[in-house]
Amino acid sequence: LSVPLKCSKVTNKIATGTFAVLLIHDHNYFRSILWGTIIEKTNITSLGNLSFVGMFVLIVLVVFSICICIDFIRQKIEVLILKSNSVQQLCVKIDKILG
Repeated sequence: LSVPLKCSKVTNKIATGTFAVLLIHDHNYFRSILWGTIIEKTNITSLGNLSFVGMFVLIVLVVFSICICIDFIRQKIEVLILKSNSVQQLCVKIDKILG
């Protein structure tokens, strides 16, 4: 059975950050800040006509979006660091030692 799949750059870009979303939002440090401080103090009734379920969907989307943004920034910084000359030279030296 062959199913033709179309590639989407947006979907692929978001998919690269989903594991990071798990790691960020469930980390011991961020968990206490995010779920214990920010979300706990959110007043569900102050947001107007949003239902209880709607509020939690909104919270999930906001947390996911913030974590994805954090990971995109991390990816950009990582690329800059790995392409730097000093890191490249260090990798060559390590390869010579190990190889």
